[in-house]
Amino acid sequence: MSDPVKTGGFVLAAVLSVVLVLVTGPSSERGATFEDEGTVFFPELTAPDQAASLEVIEVDLGTVTERRFQVKRDDAGRWRIPSHHDYPADAKDRMAEAASLLIGLRRGRAVTETRADHARLGVCDPTDGTAPVEGRGTKVTFRDGAGNVLAALILGKRVEDRSGLRYAREPERMRSYTIELDAEISARFADWIETDLLELQESEIERLTFHGYSVDEQEGRLVDLDKKVIAKKDGYEWTVIGAAAGEEANASTLDRATSTLDDLRIVGVQR
Repeated sequence: MSDPVKTGGFVLAAVLSVVLVLVTGPSSERGATFEDEGTVFFPELTAPDQAASLEVIEVDLGTVTERRFQVKRDDAGRWRIPSHHDYPADAKDRMAEAASLLIGLRRGRAVTETRADHARLGVCDPTDGTAPVEGRGTKVTFRDGAGNVLAALILGKRVEDRSGLRYAREPERMRSYTIELDAEISARFADWIETDLLELQESEIERLTFHGYSVDEQEGRLVDLDKKVIAKKDGYEWTVIGAAAGEEANASTLDRATSTLDDLRIVGVQR
Protein backbone atom coordinates (compact mmCIF):
# COMPACT_ATOMS: atom_id res chain seq x y z
CA MET A 1 0.00 0.00 0.00
CA SER A 2 1.38 3.44 -0.98
CA ASP A 3 2.04 6.17 1.59
CA PRO A 4 -0.89 8.39 0.40
CA VAL A 5 -3.27 5.47 0.76
CA LYS A 6 -1.93 4.70 4.25
CA THR A 7 -2.29 8.36 5.29
CA GLY A 8 -5.87 8.45 4.03
CA GLY A 9 -6.69 5.35 6.03
CA PHE A 10 -5.30 6.87 9.25
CA VAL A 11 -7.24 10.11 8.75
CA LEU A 12 -10.47 8.18 8.17
CA ALA A 13 -9.88 6.12 11.29
CA ALA A 14 -9.23 9.26 13.34
CA VAL A 15 -12.43 10.91 12.10
CA LEU A 16 -14.46 7.81 12.92
CA SER A 17 -12.94 7.71 16.42
CA VAL A 18 -13.89 11.34 17.09
CA VAL A 19 -17.44 10.74 15.88
CA LEU A 20 -17.70 7.65 18.10
CA VAL A 21 -16.56 9.63 21.16
CA LEU A 22 -19.05 12.42 20.46
CA VAL A 23 -21.90 9.94 20.09
CA THR A 24 -21.14 7.62 23.00
CA GLY A 25 -18.76 9.53 25.29
CA PRO A 26 -19.85 10.49 28.83
CA SER A 27 -18.84 14.17 28.72
CA SER A 28 -21.62 15.35 26.45
CA GLU A 29 -24.19 13.22 28.31
CA ARG A 30 -23.18 14.69 31.66
CA GLY A 31 -23.33 18.20 30.30
CA ALA A 32 -26.91 17.65 29.17
CA THR A 33 -28.07 15.69 32.20
CA PHE A 34 -26.52 17.41 35.22
CA GLU A 35 -26.48 21.03 34.10
CA ASP A 36 -28.40 22.11 37.23
CA GLU A 37 -25.62 21.28 39.69
CA GLY A 38 -24.91 24.34 41.81
CA THR A 39 -28.28 26.00 41.15
CA VAL A 40 -30.67 27.14 43.87
CA PHE A 41 -33.47 24.71 44.70
CA PHE A 42 -36.15 27.25 45.57
CA PRO A 43 -35.44 30.70 44.08
CA GLU A 44 -38.93 31.95 44.97
CA LEU A 45 -38.27 31.43 48.69
CA THR A 46 -36.30 34.51 49.69
CA ALA A 47 -37.52 35.46 53.19
CA PRO A 48 -38.51 33.37 56.24
CA ASP A 49 -41.79 35.22 56.76
CA GLN A 50 -43.07 33.94 53.40
CA ALA A 51 -43.65 30.57 55.04
CA ALA A 52 -47.06 30.33 56.69
CA SER A 53 -47.04 26.58 57.29
CA LEU A 54 -44.66 23.67 57.62
CA GLU A 55 -45.33 19.96 57.27
CA VAL A 56 -42.76 17.31 58.21
CA ILE A 57 -43.43 13.65 57.42
CA GLU A 58 -41.15 10.86 58.55
CA VAL A 59 -41.33 7.20 59.51
CA ASP A 60 -41.11 6.01 63.09
CA LEU A 61 -38.67 3.12 62.75
CA GLY A 62 -39.80 1.62 66.05
CA THR A 63 -43.46 1.28 65.09
CA VAL A 64 -42.97 1.41 61.29
CA THR A 65 -45.72 4.02 61.09
CA GLU A 66 -45.90 7.38 59.36
CA ARG A 67 -45.43 10.34 61.66
CA ARG A 68 -46.82 13.66 60.43
CA PHE A 69 -46.19 17.02 62.08
CA GLN A 70 -47.74 20.34 61.04
CA VAL A 71 -47.42 23.90 62.26
CA LYS A 72 -49.44 26.73 60.70
CA ARG A 73 -50.13 30.43 61.15
CA ASP A 74 -53.88 31.07 61.47
CA ASP A 75 -55.86 34.05 60.18
CA ALA A 76 -55.20 35.96 63.39
CA GLY A 77 -51.46 35.52 63.01
CA ARG A 78 -51.17 32.94 65.80
CA TRP A 79 -49.12 29.78 65.31
CA ARG A 80 -51.00 26.52 65.82
CA ILE A 81 -50.14 22.84 65.47
CA PRO A 82 -52.95 21.20 63.44
CA SER A 83 -51.40 17.75 63.82
CA HIS A 84 -51.79 18.10 67.60
CA HIS A 85 -55.34 19.45 68.01
CA ASP A 86 -54.38 23.04 67.06
CA TYR A 87 -52.28 23.41 70.19
CA PRO A 88 -50.66 26.88 70.43
CA ALA A 89 -47.10 26.84 69.12
CA ASP A 90 -44.16 28.91 70.29
CA ALA A 91 -43.08 28.89 66.65
CA LYS A 92 -42.29 32.36 65.33
CA ASP A 93 -38.52 32.16 65.77
CA ARG A 94 -38.29 28.40 65.18
CA MET A 95 -40.29 28.68 61.96
CA ALA A 96 -37.97 31.41 60.70
CA GLU A 97 -34.95 29.25 61.54
CA ALA A 98 -36.42 26.25 59.73
CA ALA A 99 -37.35 28.21 56.60
CA SER A 100 -33.93 29.86 56.54
CA LEU A 101 -32.31 26.44 56.11
CA LEU A 102 -33.86 26.15 52.63
CA ILE A 103 -33.40 29.76 51.53
CA GLY A 104 -30.59 29.83 49.00
CA LEU A 105 -30.00 26.07 49.36
CA ARG A 106 -28.08 24.84 46.31
CA ARG A 107 -27.97 21.55 44.51
CA GLY A 108 -24.64 19.87 45.03
CA ARG A 109 -23.30 16.91 43.12
CA ALA A 110 -25.96 14.99 41.21
CA VAL A 111 -25.68 11.42 42.48
CA THR A 112 -28.31 9.50 40.54
CA GLU A 113 -31.63 9.82 38.79
CA THR A 114 -32.54 6.15 39.12
CA ARG A 115 -35.39 5.17 41.44
CA ALA A 116 -33.58 1.96 42.41
CA ASP A 117 -30.87 4.05 44.13
CA HIS A 118 -33.27 6.04 46.33
CA ALA A 119 -33.39 3.52 49.18
CA ARG A 120 -29.59 3.42 49.37
CA LEU A 121 -29.50 7.21 49.72
CA GLY A 122 -32.49 7.33 52.08
CA VAL A 123 -34.54 9.61 49.83
CA CYS A 124 -37.61 7.43 49.29
CA ASP A 125 -40.88 9.26 49.95
CA PRO A 126 -41.93 8.50 53.56
CA THR A 127 -45.53 8.11 52.38
CA ASP A 128 -44.55 5.36 49.92
CA GLY A 129 -45.62 2.17 51.66
CA THR A 130 -43.83 0.04 49.05
CA ALA A 131 -40.39 1.50 49.81
CA PRO A 132 -38.02 -0.11 52.35
CA VAL A 133 -38.54 1.47 55.76
CA GLU A 134 -34.82 2.22 56.24
CA GLY A 135 -34.72 3.92 52.85
CA ARG A 136 -37.48 6.44 53.52
CA GLY A 137 -36.42 10.00 54.17
CA THR A 138 -37.92 13.05 55.87
CA LYS A 139 -40.28 15.04 53.66
CA VAL A 140 -40.32 18.78 54.41
CA THR A 141 -42.87 21.11 52.81
CA PHE A 142 -43.24 24.87 53.31
CA ARG A 143 -46.34 26.69 52.02
CA ASP A 144 -47.36 30.32 51.84
CA GLY A 145 -50.55 31.82 53.24
CA ALA A 146 -52.55 30.79 50.17
CA GLY A 147 -51.44 27.17 50.46
CA ASN A 148 -48.99 27.28 47.56
CA VAL A 149 -45.84 25.19 47.90
CA LEU A 150 -42.76 27.37 48.47
CA ALA A 151 -40.32 24.52 48.99
CA ALA A 152 -40.53 20.73 49.20
CA LEU A 153 -37.60 18.42 49.78
CA ILE A 154 -36.98 14.85 50.90
CA LEU A 155 -33.96 14.76 53.20
CA GLY A 156 -32.01 11.53 53.11
CA LYS A 157 -29.01 9.96 54.77
CA ARG A 158 -25.81 11.78 55.59
CA VAL A 159 -22.92 11.35 53.20
CA GLU A 160 -20.33 9.03 54.70
CA ASP A 161 -17.07 10.68 55.73
CA ARG A 162 -18.33 14.11 54.61
CA SER A 163 -19.33 16.37 57.49
CA GLY A 164 -22.34 18.60 56.81
CA LEU A 165 -23.37 16.82 53.60
CA ARG A 166 -26.47 14.72 53.08
CA TYR A 167 -28.53 13.39 50.20
CA ALA A 168 -31.76 15.06 49.11
CA ARG A 169 -34.38 14.89 46.38
CA GLU A 170 -37.34 16.96 45.29
CA PRO A 171 -40.49 14.83 45.71
CA GLU A 172 -41.60 15.10 42.08
CA ARG A 173 -38.16 14.37 40.57
CA MET A 174 -36.05 11.25 40.37
CA ARG A 175 -32.67 13.00 40.51
CA SER A 176 -30.89 13.03 43.88
CA TYR A 177 -28.13 15.40 44.98
CA THR A 178 -25.78 16.05 47.83
CA ILE A 179 -26.60 19.20 49.79
CA GLU A 180 -24.88 21.18 52.53
CA LEU A 181 -27.32 20.95 55.43
CA ASP A 182 -26.04 20.12 58.88
CA ALA A 183 -29.09 21.12 60.96
CA GLU A 184 -32.35 19.18 61.32
CA ILE A 185 -35.93 20.39 60.84
CA SER A 186 -37.61 18.93 63.88
CA ALA A 187 -40.91 17.04 63.83
CA ARG A 188 -40.97 16.70 67.62
CA PHE A 189 -44.02 18.34 69.19
CA ALA A 190 -42.02 19.34 72.28
CA ASP A 191 -39.58 21.36 70.16
CA TRP A 192 -42.33 23.74 69.01
CA ILE A 193 -44.09 24.59 72.29
CA GLU A 194 -43.37 25.95 75.73
CA THR A 195 -43.00 22.62 77.54
CA ASP A 196 -42.75 24.01 81.08
CA LEU A 197 -46.31 23.32 82.26
CA LEU A 198 -46.47 25.57 85.33
CA GLU A 199 -43.65 27.96 84.41
CA LEU A 200 -42.42 28.31 87.96
CA GLN A 201 -39.16 27.95 89.84
CA GLU A 202 -38.85 25.66 92.84
CA SER A 203 -37.37 28.51 94.86
CA GLU A 204 -40.53 30.59 94.29
CA ILE A 205 -42.81 28.10 96.07
CA GLU A 206 -43.45 29.27 99.63
CA ARG A 207 -46.85 27.79 100.41
CA LEU A 208 -48.53 24.47 99.63
CA THR A 209 -52.11 23.45 100.26
CA PHE A 210 -52.98 19.74 100.31
CA HIS A 211 -56.61 18.62 100.00
CA GLY A 212 -56.96 15.07 101.26
CA TYR A 213 -60.06 12.92 100.81
CA SER A 214 -61.34 9.46 100.01
CA VAL A 215 -64.24 8.40 97.78
CA ASP A 216 -67.39 6.68 99.00
CA GLU A 217 -68.27 4.77 95.83
CA GLN A 218 -71.59 3.60 97.23
CA GLU A 219 -72.75 7.11 98.01
CA GLY A 220 -70.84 8.73 95.17
CA ARG A 221 -69.31 11.40 97.34
CA LEU A 222 -66.06 12.55 98.87
CA VAL A 223 -65.50 11.78 102.55
CA ASP A 224 -62.77 12.23 105.11
CA LEU A 225 -62.05 15.70 103.78
CA ASP A 226 -58.86 17.13 105.17
CA LYS A 227 -56.93 20.27 104.38
CA LYS A 228 -53.34 20.91 105.26
CA VAL A 229 -51.52 24.18 104.63
CA ILE A 230 -47.74 24.16 104.81
CA ALA A 231 -45.64 27.29 104.42
CA LYS A 232 -42.02 28.29 104.69
CA LYS A 233 -41.13 29.99 107.94
CA ASP A 234 -38.66 32.82 107.48
CA GLY A 235 -38.32 31.79 103.84
CA TYR A 236 -36.64 28.41 104.32
CA GLU A 237 -38.13 26.13 107.04
CA TRP A 238 -41.37 24.24 106.23
CA THR A 239 -44.07 24.63 108.92
CA VAL A 240 -47.59 23.17 109.18
CA ILE A 241 -50.07 26.01 109.67
CA GLY A 242 -52.33 25.27 112.64
CA ALA A 243 -50.39 22.12 113.45
CA ALA A 244 -51.55 19.83 116.24
CA ALA A 245 -49.23 19.08 119.07
CA GLY A 246 -46.22 17.14 117.83
CA GLU A 247 -47.16 17.55 114.15
CA GLU A 248 -44.21 18.57 112.02
CA ALA A 249 -43.59 19.01 108.32
CA ASN A 250 -41.48 16.41 106.50
CA ALA A 251 -38.94 18.67 104.81
CA SER A 252 -37.46 16.06 102.44
CA THR A 253 -40.93 15.05 101.15
CA LEU A 254 -41.91 18.66 100.61
CA ASP A 255 -38.65 19.42 98.80
CA ARG A 256 -39.33 16.49 96.46
CA ALA A 257 -42.86 17.79 95.87
CA THR A 258 -41.72 21.29 94.93
CA SER A 259 -38.96 19.88 92.73
CA THR A 260 -41.52 17.71 90.93
CA LEU A 261 -43.78 20.70 90.31
CA ASP A 262 -40.84 22.62 88.88
CA ASP A 263 -39.92 19.71 86.59
CA LEU A 264 -43.38 19.06 85.09
CA ARG A 265 -43.05 19.05 81.27
CA ILE A 266 -45.61 18.70 78.48
CA VAL A 267 -44.84 15.76 76.16
CA GLY A 268 -48.17 15.48 74.31
CA VAL A 269 -51.73 16.79 74.19
CA GLN A 270 -55.25 15.44 73.79
CA ARG A 271 -58.61 17.11 73.53
